[in-house]
Amino acid sequence: MTCVAIAVCASVSAGIAPGAEAQTRAWVGATPFEWPFVVATQDPEKPMCVGVQTTVWGDGKGNYTGPCRYGAPLGPMQATLKHIDRRAAVGRVKEFGFPDSRAPKLQIEIDAIARLPFTTGVSRLKRHATNETRAAQGKGDAKPSWLKRAAVNCALGGAIAGTVENALSALLQGKKPDSGTVKAMAAGCATAVISPPLNKWIKSKGYDMEA
Repeated sequence: MTCVAIAVCASVSAGIAPGAEAQTRAWVGATPFEWPFVVATQDPEKPMCVGVQTTVWGDGKGNYTGPCRYGAPLGPMQATLKHIDRRAAVGRVKEFGFPDSRAPKLQIEIDAIARLPFTTGVSRLKRHATNETRAAQGKGDAKPSWLKRAAVNCALGGAIAGTVENALSALLQGKKPDSGTVKAMAAGCATAVISPPLNKWIKSKGYDMEA
């Protein structure tokens, strides 16, 4: 069992390491300021980076197969936003000090991505992640955006906490994951949005966008 920020202890596995068993546990203790967190199934040999895998389903089953220690494919990320309790996620973010002036904008953005057709939603997440990466690397005229970063982090954190395997299954079956998984996804979203160390990392280095 692994403690993941905000209030979660989870055996978050699929989406962290290929072939890992998907399990979710109730979140307890911990704070949103503890990042990078340790995931039991992560590969310590992989470099410390945050991956957004552009191969939509990773290994074909929703598992992240990129070079980073943390990451998720775009498909489970979009599916996560579709199925999580987005109001609860934004409410949790506000509880941990997210500015009231920004919360409604984040709500609108993740709602919009969730309601888009799958391919369009995936493309939007990819554009947001690419923009933040280019801005961090000083490429072109890309400018950092807290909103784009927060939306990507929400989808990424939710996919990891709920396990991308569950997100893939929900999409294929056309129904929501079980209530425990939905809660874990919402808490994972909030964790990733509010965590200062994670946001500092993304602002300085961006996401690893390997296929």
